Amino acid sequence: MRMARLRLRACDYEEVQVVVETGIGLGVFAGKAIGIDETVRALSARAIRKVLEEDGPTYRNIRAIVFALPIFDADYRNGKRQDTYQAFVDEFNESNYQGPIPVLIAD
Repeated sequence: MRMARLRLRACDYEEVQVVVETGIGLGVFAGKAIGIDETVRALSARAIRKVLEEDGPTYRNIRAIVFALPIFDADYRNGKRQDTYQAFVDEFNESNYQGPIPVLIAD
């Protein structure tokens, strides 16, 4: 959560109004070779959601968050797609995101 919080605070300090997060490193480099990729993506999505819910009211400049999460290779486990896009969609939908800043999750 510290890195998510730091990134968003820096954006707010620099008066960024629309933050675009790309999730770089959450795909190929998320630990697929050792079987931890699903966990890494889920934890990353949860961290940024929690920071947005907890700190969102304190941001003076941020008006929207866009998660640009391209789907390069669709991998399925237990009948469910396993990619960064799906991890973020699941986290924000299943948790019923309550943050004050609107979020767009795009492929």
